[in-house]
Amino acid sequence: MKYKKEDENMNFNELAKSRYSCRSMDATHKVEEEKLKLILESARLAPTANNLQRQRIIVVCSDDGIAKIRKCTPCHYNAPVVLILSFENEMQGMDVPEEIVHTIGLLDMGIVASHIALQAQELGLGNVIAGNFDEGELKRNFSIPESQIPVLIIPIGYSDEKGTPSELHDKSKTINEFVKWE
Repeated sequence: MKYKKEDENMNFNELAKSRYSCRSMDATHKVEEEKLKLILESARLAPTANNLQRQRIIVVCSDDGIAKIRKCTPCHYNAPVVLILSFENEMQGMDVPEEIVHTIGLLDMGIVASHIALQAQELGLGNVIAGNFDEGELKRNFSIPESQIPVLIIPIGYSDEKGTPSELHDKSKTINEFVKWE
């Protein structure tokens, strides 16, 4: 099920249901700059702990950058754009234990990634949130400072004929299987 921007009546749950992990994209079909700007704006608007906005995003879209991404991960899926999501591993002005700083960073990145994935879907772009990469190689290839923790990559592009939802896409537990009411 692909969401079409022309369908202005789609609600949030319909958009969320239409989004899937697209694992095959058309490397030759470039993503328009205006669409990338909308996606990055959705990342900027994502709520973060204490509004510290510790997320850092590297937009990889040059031929050289894509070649470097391919050395870092098998999860590039031929996307013409890959976002690298990292977070600053400190919370300025907050006295919290280091493990909490890291946990909150991971939570924030999940929120940011969700905003990105759903915005891309709304714009008709395939995407997948992936955590399978060589962190050291990624940090070296993209000059990510030690103060930043790379958490996710998000390949984005137009799906090709193989970029379809997995057979598990429509198999979800019922609400009663994972919700407990007290």
